[in-house]
Amino acid sequence: MFVVFKLKVTKMNIAKKAQKLLDNLEPKHRECDNKDIIVSKRTCNKEYKQLRDVLMNIQMSMDSVYMFAWEALNAITEADAKTLVEAQEAIDGIEPDIYTSDLTAWLNEHCGHVYYLTQALDEYETKDGYNALAIAQQLAKREIGQLIVDMLADSK
Repeated sequence: MFVVFKLKVTKMNIAKKAQKLLDNLEPKHRECDNKDIIVSKRTCNKEYKQLRDVLMNIQMSMDSVYMFAWEALNAITEADAKTLVEAQEAIDGIEPDIYTSDLTAWLNEHCGHVYYLTQALDEYETKDGYNALAIAQQLAKREIGQLIVDMLADSK
């Protein structure tokens, strides 16, 4: 006689995975340059190391990389994304900064940000400076968001 056990295998939904990462991040204000940044509460846990490994090769300022990652994770959790499609829709809804001063400050943070501006000018053929900067930042945010979605999809 054989006894068959049915194991219920459940995959953690994307939003719960994103929340687990968010629980390890927190916004702080850096006084020396009067800037809001995102920092990790614990740098030795598995989730943080996975996030760090994904983000460390992006040619942008690390302040922006972590801020945009934090925005992406928040968008995914707020949308309660259970699937990759829902997570991608949440990422696509992330908007660029609305003030020109914030956009130019972002551009000035790192020479790698010019790549996104060039891409915006080439692909979107905009002749308006504000729109070019906004598109550039949105491209950067979506790139990081897509990396986050891919990471969450691959994580267990």
